[in-house]
Amino acid sequence: ALGSPAIRRGPIIQQVALLERLRAIMPRGLDNDNAQFVFCNSGAEAVENAIKVARAATGRPNIVCFEGRKASC
Repeated sequence: ALGSPAIRRGPIIQQVALLERLRAIMPRGLDNDNAQFVFCNSGAEAVENAIKVARAATGRPNIVCFEGRKASC
């Protein structure tokens, strides 16, 4: 819980503060109580989570993948 001593200090409280700021500036239609945020440690972890969310939202198990391309191309 947010009231516990472990939560009131350190990076967790900073994450909560950032989430509150992000929620305040979310575009209309996305700013509902069901919105969820995920902090990731890497781009690969972020992409993995995005794929999981897309699969859950669409009900489709497959994704399209392009090989041999760089993000900067």
